[in-house]
Amino acid sequence: MKLKAPYSLFLLLLLIACQPNSPTETAQDLPPGPNNQVEVPAILLNLFSPNSGVFRGVDFGKDLAAVMAADSSEVVEKTDKSLTYTMDFSDLEFADYQFEADSATVSRIKVDIFAATPESAQYYHQQLKEFFDAKYRPRADDLWDGSENGVPLTAFLQSVESGEDLGVFIVWEAEKN
Repeated sequence: MKLKAPYSLFLLLLLIACQPNSPTETAQDLPPGPNNQVEVPAILLNLFSPNSGVFRGVDFGKDLAAVMAADSSEVVEKTDKSLTYTMDFSDLEFADYQFEADSATVSRIKVDIFAATPESAQYYHQQLKEFFDAKYRPRADDLWDGSENGVPLTAFLQSVESGEDLGVFIVWEAEKN
């Protein structure tokens, strides 16, 4: 009988200590991720120009009309909630990028880089991975935490090296409070 009380207390303490999402383990307790000023890989300089804001000088919270007024690339689709642009790198390689809005301001940015070969797709991915490793705080493979103007963000990078659409897919998303 005497052994049950200490044993029960030990199990209770162990259960409490192993609780996931305890306040010390939440991402909210971490300082905002960085957005270090680093040089864009030369092969992607035009796509990332200007190298400010989250992407091409655009920050989360920017109005879509202001984005459209500032970006001189070719608009391929415009809706109330998004702007999609295209940019040619060569005859066989190009990028499409999209600014998506919650209500009227940018909350997500997507970039599709279309490569001519699997090797080219791999090269783009490697260059972007090194860029993101220096710019943001790595969270996991191909996932980073960062911030811009105090707005926390998540950056995601995926290589596509098989199938019809070879290339790289990038997403930046503002974290919701």
